[in-house]
Amino acid sequence: MEGRRGYVAGAQQNKLFKRAAVSVVLMPRARQAWFRSASLRMRGSVNNGGLLSGMVDHRTAPLLRALPLHQEPPPPLLATNKTDILAGSLRAADPSKLTRNFSPGPTSLPRSVIEGVQADFLSVDGCGMSALELSHRSPEFLRILSNTKATLRRVFDVPDNYKIIFSQGGGHGQFAALPLNLCGPCGGEGAHETPPEAHYIVSGVWSQRAATEAAKFCDVKVVGRRGTLGDIRQGSNDGLVMEDESNPNPNPNPNPRYVYVCSNETTTGFELQSLGEVARFAAEHCGGAPLVVDASSDLGSKRVDWAHVGALFACTPKNLGHPGLTIVIAREDLIYGRAAQPICPGVLDWQVLDSSDSLWNTPPTFNIHVTGRVLEWMENEGGLEEMERRSAAKAEAVWSAIENSGGFYSTPSMAAQHRSRCNVPFDVCGGDVAATEEFLLQAHARNIVRLRLLFTQPLKLTYPNSTLAALAQQVGLRTMTPFGFGEYLRASLYNSVPVEYAQELAGFMTQFAAEHRHLKTLAEFEKAVERQQHLQILTHQQQPPIQRRMQSPRRQQQAMHFYTAADATEP
Repeated sequence: MEGRRGYVAGAQQNKLFKRAAVSVVLMPRARQAWFRSASLRMRGSVNNGGLLSGMVDHRTAPLLRALPLHQEPPPPLLATNKTDILAGSLRAADPSKLTRNFSPGPTSLPRSVIEGVQADFLSVDGCGMSALELSHRSPEFLRILSNTKATLRRVFDVPDNYKIIFSQGGGHGQFAALPLNLCGPCGGEGAHETPPEAHYIVSGVWSQRAATEAAKFCDVKVVGRRGTLGDIRQGSNDGLVMEDESNPNPNPNPNPRYVYVCSNETTTGFELQSLGEVARFAAEHCGGAPLVVDASSDLGSKRVDWAHVGALFACTPKNLGHPGLTIVIAREDLIYGRAAQPICPGVLDWQVLDSSDSLWNTPPTFNIHVTGRVLEWMENEGGLEEMERRSAAKAEAVWSAIENSGGFYSTPSMAAQHRSRCNVPFDVCGGDVAATEEFLLQAHARNIVRLRLLFTQPLKLTYPNSTLAALAQQVGLRTMTPFGFGEYLRASLYNSVPVEYAQELAGFMTQFAAEHRHLKTLAEFEKAVERQQHLQILTHQQQPPIQRRMQSPRRQQQAMHFYTAADATEP
């Protein structure tokens, strides 16, 4: 009789849940997940008078909508699909630990910044409104804007004769803004008899994109490139070659409007840790033209020598916030000493933006707020000096793991002084597919994610002239970026990545190399993986029959129902 009563109780509960199914369909997805988890708890519990079960029917199911969701959050979605993991899934393998995010951007934010922003979602600075809701004309936001600019000037020690502009459009927007602002009429010169000229130093994918975009609005001459013949003027291998006798653009204008350089190329891991040599070249061979620096990926990781910089820009999702805000820092004479080209749109016009305090159009208010919080965090942590120390320590850990691997890991050829401290590219066992995939799967099992990039949309670039097209092949644009997986894995070590995470990655790389160094070919890796899978099958077959059956989701559900009915018979 006791067993019979347990069976009847289970049947009554099933009937009640079927009647409530219509109400569940009408609920939002998050509440559906909450309802289903609640139903599983009730099915697994003893029916004490049917108090909770009796409430769940078509009349009372709406009451569940009023229950706070934080009491029973839905279970985390784990990335167990191999395809998702290899494509760079961010879902944690172990949700009890924080994810080690080495994404090239957008990347993580410091934990304390996230917690502060979380509180600001409800009420920022006690004003009773969310940071997402503030009008850009309100006194509350104007204080945020002023404080963010003041903190940025303080952290980066920006001189008083430099203007700080908040813009939109990312680095790509500034690729066009540079010639549109700096190649217009200068002083009272009026129209140019010949198109204004700008000089570009192309050291990787992003500087090539910048040159390609600028060529739509001015005459672009490539005066430097990354090569294997020497450093900027002479000396070490795998540095920058300043074009001289090998110049693909002979007779460049000795007085260009500006000289462009990207201080850190994320895809190839090439960084100019000092701008001094480039600035001297610009002074001696480019008529003292101002140096314009694309610092999107390394601004915030080291100090800036403003004596060498005419203008600098950076998008924020690397070290300074999240996507949507672009920072421009330019000398006042470059902004107001030249008029923008007539075709320059207002949203890219530095004069227009600066004279309106970056409020000519609605700015990305929430992004400015988040960047302000990040800058405050940097200042509290010790400023740029501490950020630079951490950056060097993280890079040293990962680069050392590569160097000490005996060739198991390799990286693009470059001089040691140009190895990026922000982005470390490497391949596994010469780029073997099976070795790389096994490395990524094991890394993901340790919550180490985003070491590989997948470009889902093929990138089609057009080149205004044959010189730029030829140079694109030299810097590897066509082979490294647009068509699928990058040639190398990449660990990005931005400010939000703790030193401990970089050391953890380096330790895993060392362990993986030690365990797999004897495997040198793709076939050997595939055989090793097959062998491992075969051992798992044998282990599975040796389990007791009842244990094997319960590994099926359907069997687990049946077993749960069976044991629930049995538990209900207990007194």
